Amino acid sequence: MLLNMLLNMLYNKIVNNQHNHNIITKVMLGTILIVFIIGQILNIVSSHHLFYINQALLLVMLIIQIFVLKRIRKEKEEIKINIAERHEPEVSGLFNGRIQKISYSFIGEITSFILVIFYIVTMFILECLEVTITGIYGGVLGALVFYIGIQAYIHYISLLYFAYALRHIEIKNYSFYFPAITKWIRQLAGTFSYIEKWFLLLGLMYSSIYAINLPRDIVMINPSLSLQSNSNILLIITWIGIILLFVIAFPTFTFLSRSFLKSVIYNCKYNSINKIEQLLIINTQQETEESLSRIERYLSIIKAISESDDYPLKYSHTIFDSTYAIMFATITLFSPFLPLVEEFIFKS
Repeated sequence: MLLNMLLNMLYNKIVNNQHNHNIITKVMLGTILIVFIIGQILNIVSSHHLFYINQALLLVMLIIQIFVLKRIRKEKEEIKINIAERHEPEVSGLFNGRIQKISYSFIGEITSFILVIFYIVTMFILECLEVTITGIYGGVLGALVFYIGIQAYIHYISLLYFAYALRHIEIKNYSFYFPAITKWIRQLAGTFSYIEKWFLLLGLMYSSIYAINLPRDIVMINPSLSLQSNSNILLIITWIGIILLFVIAFPTFTFLSRSFLKSVIYNCKYNSINKIEQLLIINTQQETEESLSRIERYLSIIKAISESDDYPLKYSHTIFDSTYAIMFATITLFSPFLPLVEEFIFKS
């Protein structure tokens, strides 16, 4: 909870003052440089297996996650403002209530703490990290990286829930003829697209750093496949956890985020068409030339609304997006099994 409060204070300073933004960015990069130097010194005193690769990956992940988390919070604030400008009290109530509670809940903090402790302790038990001063340094750095990653994950889940809940709310003030271009809906779609692309990359990095640190003989191919770790149960749990969190969850969440927003836009289009149809019924009861002209115009509008974009065009799922997601999900899926591949190669 304390760390999250500090992160929130840091974010508020960045948002409220551009000068502070520049100073804090320099301080952050300077701190990361100091952390890098400390790690290099500790590794000279007590060298650690694959230290340089691990440190490079963790520091890159730390930088990416800090900027991703900062961007998510900024986008959420802008979405909140844009919804308020549209005078949507029910949507604002949902966003300011449930969404904020999910993002900054005590349960979320406890869950983050438990997951961080579990994975770091597991890394030591499985001998991915050595019980040395350098190994402890790696554990603390890894814990910080993992904690920030979980915070970003929770923010994403809160936005996903927001999109889900929007389907059951009547949105009144939107772009009547082309709902998909409503500003806050476009911004929500853009935030999803941004998070999902970066998290696929981060998922691959998490999976890779886990895989390369597993002892090579942890998987043995005898007449049958066997695990030779200090705790096979923990090994299996962490493998499953990585596959669930990054390989299965994010492609699934990506599909759901688009599906939820499409439903929201569909509901808006349906509402618009329904209102125009009411005018159409009134005019069909008249047989004047003017009413016939209105009927033609209304029918044309209904056709335009029904054929308008089902999703904000800029963030629609292109072939490149699909290839990108499938590629990273596939690599992430197989990277935890790197020890098995190595054992097979060396056994052959």
